[in-house]
Amino acid sequence: MEKLRDLLNRDLTLTLGVERRIWVSALIFTLALSGFESLVLGCGSIQFISELSGQADLTYLVLGIIYVIAALYISFVFLTAALASRWLYKPVYLIVFAFIVFTEYGYSKALERFTSFYDIVSAISATPQQRVDSIGAFFSPIALVPLIVFASLCILLRTKEWPGA
Repeated sequence: MEKLRDLLNRDLTLTLGVERRIWVSALIFTLALSGFESLVLGCGSIQFISELSGQADLTYLVLGIIYVIAALYISFVFLTAALASRWLYKPVYLIVFAFIVFTEYGYSKALERFTSFYDIVSAISATPQQRVDSIGAFFSPIALVPLIVFASLCILLRTKEWPGA
């Protein structure tokens, strides 16, 4: 109960209260990853923003900008938490990151876009044979690049205890 009380009494900051070198590394990696996806995969936040610039509908434009900012911030928070975590938890973050990157980059390779809600529904309803057949079409070795960089950051950035932990 005391741990919960300590957690609730913390000040919330946009950078999770971690060391500056950790959150700066996470910010640089988030922006570099977004740029990498746009340049190498041809689909990403830069393409989305360029599509938004041609929109006449103000509501769509505002929601699109909020979406991009929220997506980048959620990525930043995930990466900051991963880099600031204890060694015991870093493999879990790496596995989650690897799953996401291989899935999204695979969809990008096969369909030239990232996943949507309907893609998830289709994947859940696919037969085991359809899943096996699609692995070759959806596997993208380029996903190893961000995974290796992220793993390197996890190893190289030794962290002190998380504030209040």
